[in-house]
Amino acid sequence: MSLVRRNLREMTTRWSNLSEEKISLQQTGFRLSPEFVRYLVSKFAPRTRKVTLDNFIVANIHIHKLTDAFRSRDTEMKGVITIRYEDFIALAFSSLM
Repeated sequence: MSLVRRNLREMTTRWSNLSEEKISLQQTGFRLSPEFVRYLVSKFAPRTRKVTLDNFIVANIHIHKLTDAFRSRDTEMKGVITIRYEDFIALAFSSLM
């Protein structure tokens, strides 16, 4: 988590508003496709397509929690899990709380 905090601190000093092109979740340790980053931007800033630093931090926290929950079930580290619907809902809710 210290890497995430350090990167966020650096971004705070550089940008007050993050556009799609500037959002680099890979710098915080997440390997996400450009399509998924565009999806996140559309969810956090549907009209402006600019994500505030606060929303960027919120997105990082959610992604981090979901990734941890996913990793706990991905015992072979293949990036694929099979879960029941209720397990998925529990995973999603536990990451939000």
